[in-house]
Amino acid sequence: MPDLFILKDEFTRFGDQATAPLDKPSGRVDKKREEILRILEAIKKADPKFDQANMPGLKEDFHALCKKLNGKLFNVASSTFNDYLGGVCKFNPGARKTDYYEKIAQKLG
Repeated sequence: MPDLFILKDEFTRFGDQATAPLDKPSGRVDKKREEILRILEAIKKADPKFDQANMPGLKEDFHALCKKLNGKLFNVASSTFNDYLGGVCKFNPGARKTDYYEKIAQKLG
């Protein structure tokens, strides 16, 4: 049986550090949204007709582009990636798979 007085002393010694979060989730989300906005701006520069309120293709197509440009940041499931898109961009209803993002990736370098 562990000595509860020793455990209590250890907790007291570390205080709030024992329960402090290692990283704020909102910070990670904000970083990913900022990167998505940066990618959208780069697309607009490469294709002035691009409209982030009426994006072509599927979310999965755009996710593939983001992974290609920043695989470390966007190495997440598609459902998780969708969480970052709210209020940032919108896809055309009824859109189908497209190679638009593969082609634009060549222009973005």
